[in-house]
Amino acid sequence: SRSDVVLANCEPVAESMRDFVDEVHVVPNGCELPRGGPRPPRPSFLPPPRGPLVAYVGNLSSRIDHDLLEGIARTRPQWDLVLVGSAHLDRSALALGRLPNVHLPGVVPYERVKDMLAHVDVGLIPHVDDAMTRSMNPLKAYVYAAAGVPVVSTPVANLAEVGQTPSMSPVGTG
Repeated sequence: SRSDVVLANCEPVAESMRDFVDEVHVVPNGCELPRGGPRPPRPSFLPPPRGPLVAYVGNLSSRIDHDLLEGIARTRPQWDLVLVGSAHLDRSALALGRLPNVHLPGVVPYERVKDMLAHVDVGLIPHVDDAMTRSMNPLKAYVYAAAGVPVVSTPVANLAEVGQTPSMSPVGTG
C-alpha cells in the first residue's frame, strides 16, 4: 500500500498482491534470443561428453520432482543429468548424486551457467504441481530460451502464455 507502482510477472502473483493494493500491473517475463557466436569452452564441472547433457538450473527445493529426475537418470543411463543450484532449503535432492550419471556442482555463478548452457542439449523444468508452482512463472524457461536451449517441462501453470514452440513444450505434448 506504500508503493506507487506494483508489478507482478504473472496473474497469480498479481492476484495475491491485490489484497494490499488496488492496481497491480502484470509485466510478463521475457528474454533476448541468442545471436550466435563461438561456443565458450566446456566448464570443468561438467562431465566429459559422452551422450546427451540434460540440465536443471535453480534451487534444488521441494518444488522439484525428485522421483521424476531419478526416473530419468535410471531409464537413460547414457544421459548425463546436471543439477545446478543450492540444496539449502531441501537437502533431499542431494541423494540423486548417488546415481553415476547425476552431477551436482552446487551453486554456479551466472556467467559460468551461461557457458554451461552452451553445452546443454535440453533444459529441464521438473516442477511438481503444488500451490507454489501454480503461482509462479519460472524464469528458468526464459534463461534456457535466451541461451538457445530446448526446454522440456512438466505441466507448469503460467508457461502456456509463452506459447508452444518446438523448443518449449510441456512433457507429453510436444
